Amino acid sequence: MKLTRFEIAKTDIVSVFEEAPQKIFRKADIERTLSLHKRNWRLADSMTTLKFIALLLDDTQLREHRLKFPSRTEIRYTWGNVTSFEVALSLKQSCYFTHFTSVFLLGLTDQIPKTIYVN
Repeated sequence: MKLTRFEIAKTDIVSVFEEAPQKIFRKADIERTLSLHKRNWRLADSMTTLKFIALLLDDTQLREHRLKFPSRTEIRYTWGNVTSFEVALSLKQSCYFTHFTSVFLLGLTDQIPKTIYVN
């Protein structure tokens, strides 16, 4: 059975994500990674960011997280072990925990928050 270009380059692709300083990605981050390495990986010109993400979700440890808000849904992709708190902090560059979430993280309660609050 003939291997696809993605399957041939998979080891190199995984290495790039393994060595990345961050473990939480936006679509734009993955798009940038694909753009930087597409030629080296010898992926087809028809390989779009969405196709690339779909292949990564199916065949690697990349995971998708949909954060639903009343007016929009934010999507984050994670590589490896990442907590829900880390994903929440990825919403904005300078956000911070508030309310019961900060009380929990400061060790002032043993109750685990059902909702993560950031500002």
